[in-house]
Amino acid sequence: MAETKTQFPLTEQLIETLKQEAPLYAPQIVQCYQNNKDSFSNLSEKMLTWGINYLGDELWKNLIKGYCAFVSNVNRSQMQYEIKGCYEHSSYQEVYDKVYNNQIFMEKYHWGVYLTTFAWEHHLKLYEYFVQQFINIIPESPKSAIDLGSGSGVWSLLLAENFSELSITAIDISETSVQHAKDLTSKNNMDNQVNIVLGDALLYKLNSQSEIGISCFLIEHLETPNELLENLASNLVEGGYAFVTAALSAAEIDHIFEIKYESQLILMAEKAGFRVISSFSSAPSSYPRSMKFLPRSMAMVLQKKHSDIW
Repeated sequence: MAETKTQFPLTEQLIETLKQEAPLYAPQIVQCYQNNKDSFSNLSEKMLTWGINYLGDELWKNLIKGYCAFVSNVNRSQMQYEIKGCYEHSSYQEVYDKVYNNQIFMEKYHWGVYLTTFAWEHHLKLYEYFVQQFINIIPESPKSAIDLGSGSGVWSLLLAENFSELSITAIDISETSVQHAKDLTSKNNMDNQVNIVLGDALLYKLNSQSEIGISCFLIEHLETPNELLENLASNLVEGGYAFVTAALSAAEIDHIFEIKYESQLILMAEKAGFRVISSFSSAPSSYPRSMKFLPRSMAMVLQKKHSDIW
């Protein structure tokens, strides 16, 4: 019997475009796809559909340019980290002009990060963990959620997709990211659920506490990451659930806070008022063992405590 045409046409189009336009970077993504066809295809098809609804055929050019620039910067930063033993920058002000206030850089950065959500295997594993360990424990029909450091808005959209009655407030400090997230949610008719707000994730307070909180890959960008977790806890009701991710020993141009051990994040969450229900750490499978630092991505499922011992 002849093979039927794939049910994931956008995913196949992405892979073919990568092979043609970015042959240096395509093999790693193809390998990730082959190793994780179900989860890769399910997430990529969602995100590529969102992107097409937003940008049309311009999506492919933006994804390829953004990804190539992002990976090049990551590789450079990681090599410098191996040599110097520390991140390039240690303060928010140092990276503000280079990154967050640089619209040209942020445009490429935005789409590079967008693609890594499913194209990097250790990031894709976090999505699987999100679905299996976080979404499945949330009680039925939650009403509100907060996303601190929402970036492109992807994690808010994934949350909204699972809970149709959920109202999500998503906060980010980057004007470029906020505009992209607003356009993405609007073009996909999800702005009735997801409200994108320009603001400081360390300070933003809801009018009333939420049942759900998320904060994905913001901790490593902060000088005082404990303040993020404390603010996340303050915006949740007692017993509320949170999903938090962070990069460990992973140098990037705008990474400030160096986390070397998974236990650092767990202790930080506990001190902020959370019970750590579960955690998951994932690393690139092909990363050379000769390197001093292994870049990892870690996720935690948290629940806000109502007392110190609970």
